[in-house]
Amino acid sequence: MLLGTNLPRIMQHFTGLDDNNFWISRNTLIVAACVVVLPIAFFKNLSKYAITSVICLSMLFTVVFVLFGFFCANTFDKGLPDNAATGFGGDMFYSLGGISYLYVCQDVSIEVAAELKKPTRNRWRVLCAVVCAMSCLSFLFIGIVGYLYVPNNVPANILDALPRKNFVANIARIIHCFTIALSVPYNIFMPRLSLFTMASLLFFKRSPPSHRAMHIYHMVSTVLLVAVGCTIAVLVNNLGAAYAIIGAVAASGIGFILPAGCFLSLETGSLLSPKKVIHLCILAVGLFVTIVGSVAPFVNIQDLFS
Repeated sequence: MLLGTNLPRIMQHFTGLDDNNFWISRNTLIVAACVVVLPIAFFKNLSKYAITSVICLSMLFTVVFVLFGFFCANTFDKGLPDNAATGFGGDMFYSLGGISYLYVCQDVSIEVAAELKKPTRNRWRVLCAVVCAMSCLSFLFIGIVGYLYVPNNVPANILDALPRKNFVANIARIIHCFTIALSVPYNIFMPRLSLFTMASLLFFKRSPPSHRAMHIYHMVSTVLLVAVGCTIAVLVNNLGAAYAIIGAVAASGIGFILPAGCFLSLETGSLLSPKKVIHLCILAVGLFVTIVGSVAPFVNIQDLFS
C-alpha cells in the first residue's frame, strides 16, 4: 500500500507522465514491485536477509534525517505553530492497533536467535532489547518531528506532508520505497514457516516430507503469499485503517495476549504474585488494544477502500 502511494508520485515527478498513464498507475507499480522482490523471497534462511536488513535500517535513518531537515527548515522560517504539541485527537485510539503491529518481533526472534553463532538465552534477550529500543527511538523521533512539522491533519504516511515536487523529498520517497520493497520478502518468512508447520501436522504425521516435496512447498507457498499480499495492497487503499485492523487482531495477540496468557498458565503460585500481576497488566493492555483497535476502523469501514 505504501508503494502504491509513493511510487506513482515519484514516477510522475521524474518522467513527467500523466497520472492516468497505465505504466505509472498504482496497481501496475504494486504488481511490478512484487515481481521484482519475488526472487529475494525465495531465501530459506533468515541469515540471508542480513544484508537487506542492514540496507533497510540505513535507509530508514536516512528518511528520518530528511524529515528532521524539513522540520528544522520549516521551524527556522516560520517557527512552531501555536497549536503544536497541544493535546491528542480521537484518532489516538484508532492508531493503537497499528502502533502495536510495529513492535512485534516475538514471532521471528526465536528464528533469528537460532541463526546466531552462539544462540544463548542472554544473547537472545539482548537481541530483542536492541531491536525494540531501535524501533522505539526511530518511530518516536519520526512521530515527534512529523507531529511538530504538520500538527493538524497529519497523513498516514508522513512523507505525504512533504512537498511533492521537491527533489530531496522525492529522494526520501524513493529510499522509503526501497525499504518497503525489501521488507516484503522478510515479512513472509514467518507466515511461510507457520504454514509449513501446519501442513506437517496435518499431512506428514508419520514420516517427514521428502526433499522434493519441501522444495515444491517452498516455491508454491512463497508465490502464494506474495500474491496474497499483492492482492490486498491493490484492493485496500487506506494504510492506516489496514494497520489498525491487522495490529489489533494479530499484533496485540502475538505481542501481548498470548505471551502473557502462556506465562499465567504455566507459572505456579498465586495470581496476585508480583510476576503474575505484571503479566495480568500486559494481558489487560492487549485486550484493550484488541477491542478498541478492532472496533475503531469498522466505524468507517469505507475508509479501507477510499
